[in-house]
Amino acid sequence: MRTNLSRNPDDIKAALDVQRAKIAALQRTRGTESSHPSTLAGDDQAPTAALRGGSERKSGSSEPPVAAFVPGAPEYPCGGLFQRHVGREGHADGGGGDEDRSLEFLARCEASRWASGQPRAVPSLAVPARMQEAMLAEDLLHSFAGLQGNWITFRMEKDGAGRPVPSYRFLGEADLDPSVREMVLKMMPLSKYVAVVRRFAETRSGYSWGLVSQALAGSMRSMLLDWELMLAQVESQLRSGSTATTFTLQALWYYIQSPMAAFQLVAKIASDVSSRDWRGAAILSHLHARADEVVGDPLASKFLSRILAAATAPYFAMLEKWICHAIIDDPYGEFVITQNGSLDEGPTTASADSTRALSSSAPPTSSTYWTDKFGVRTQDGAGAPDVPSFLEGCLKEILNTGKYLDLIRTCGGALERPLGKGVRLEYDEDGKYLLRIREAYQAASAASVRVLHDHKVLHGLEALRKYFLTAQGDLFLAFMDAGDMDLKSTNIPMQQLQDVLQLSVQASSASQDPIAASLQIVYGSKSLHQLMLDLTRNARAAGAHGDAGMGAGMSAASQLKPIHSMSVSSTEKSKAPARNLAMLYYKVPWPLVVVSPDTAMAQYQAFFKHLFDLKWVERELNKTCKLYQVTRN
Repeated sequence: MRTNLSRNPDDIKAALDVQRAKIAALQRTRGTESSHPSTLAGDDQAPTAALRGGSERKSGSSEPPVAAFVPGAPEYPCGGLFQRHVGREGHADGGGGDEDRSLEFLARCEASRWASGQPRAVPSLAVPARMQEAMLAEDLLHSFAGLQGNWITFRMEKDGAGRPVPSYRFLGEADLDPSVREMVLKMMPLSKYVAVVRRFAETRSGYSWGLVSQALAGSMRSMLLDWELMLAQVESQLRSGSTATTFTLQALWYYIQSPMAAFQLVAKIASDVSSRDWRGAAILSHLHARADEVVGDPLASKFLSRILAAATAPYFAMLEKWICHAIIDDPYGEFVITQNGSLDEGPTTASADSTRALSSSAPPTSSTYWTDKFGVRTQDGAGAPDVPSFLEGCLKEILNTGKYLDLIRTCGGALERPLGKGVRLEYDEDGKYLLRIREAYQAASAASVRVLHDHKVLHGLEALRKYFLTAQGDLFLAFMDAGDMDLKSTNIPMQQLQDVLQLSVQASSASQDPIAASLQIVYGSKSLHQLMLDLTRNARAAGAHGDAGMGAGMSAASQLKPIHSMSVSSTEKSKAPARNLAMLYYKVPWPLVVVSPDTAMAQYQAFFKHLFDLKWVERELNKTCKLYQVTRN
């Protein structure tokens, strides 16, 4: 029989009053006080009213719903699940005071009173099958709500890992009609599914589990609220005079088929997450994988997409702040991007239109600003990025978008939102969030290029080409000529070669270039062969850890460093001529250091040493050739 459930709020209120009266009678007969069900689970939980979430509201109040679980956290959607059989009139606006939370509160009170496990007499079921159905239908409704019944009992047991899990048992099967027994046993798993979901909603709503776990627990609590509303309406129909004699287990089975499939799916998710202690990105990856598995089932796919959208809400809020404002708002360590607070930030200029020269006296900044200030959080022991699986493909864009915006802010540029005004980043089945991430990446990249152009970074790169790739040929010819004897000798002070370099700059066409005046001569003991080996090892390490710009595996200590001061001993100075030890060095200013960090400067130095040796050999060959022309006759 398919009788529609009552949608009258008065009927719902009457059903709840019956529940309260029943609990009051049980209190008087047993003389025990009600307590919170956390004693069953062995966890310290906040009072039920504190865990109520965003759907609880005082009657007649115009205040907005209280944010669930975390002060200041976003309010997550609370959608109906069982609209096939149940109306939303009594639940859509948050309910009305005590009636909104009575079922859950009474369920915990009675479950707690039966937690002592004292043996009790089981009423006989030696009655006609029709009466058995009526008696067991009420017991099943109690078990679905987390209450103890006469024949269906609840207790906490230990699983293989020693974790407490809820378990329901059915007593008195011997006296049952076979058809009734089959229907009861077919519906009993729903009680366990609901208990598992309820336990997850309570135990995983703490601060230590993070915002993603709290959001997932909030979506499950919304599911439980809809379930309790449906139970109230079913019980109202069961107890009404017109249908009390015609309500059967088959009718109850019809009502719970869709909820049972939904609770089975969610209970499996809750069990997987709890057993592996997942949090953050791991939870979202698991939900996404489950959604892919049920893609052939439209109802399950739509249901999981709604849960996934609720669970991803806090993560996408963090992601939106990062790609739109370069802000990491991650109070519980769940976001994939991390910040190294020990690095110095670059100087902030007064205006984005500033055209100061790169050689001006700006405050020093970290040479690893671009590579090490922001990095990717990795999984414990695994080394893989701790990012949801559906964001792995655009992880590089996510990282660099925020880095571009931070560069613009550090350079004093105007920080504009890469996404359009009013465009929010949120999860959807079609993957539109990936298009928005790439849109933000392209906008931030173009803006950072404009800022670097305003700071004459191209002029700085041209200077590196001129001096480290020896495009300024007259300078180095003058340096070789003026320091010919010094370069061939040993035990030459480094300052002496520095003076020769400054005189060569004044005698060359680079005399008016302020960058040329900042060039330095330093001593290094590594040969060209050793420098090339270092470059090869660094390239292999960068390839093993992926994109070196992601900061995913190469720490500042392991990256290639330029030679910037004397690193040779007195013995080495006495054995090798100064030409073999001399190395050109330039302290890269801000913001050129962004495009030419330490690793790039070390490569420039290796190229310079190779080209300088070639020019020296060329010079010596020219001298030999001239001498041969004079003496060949």
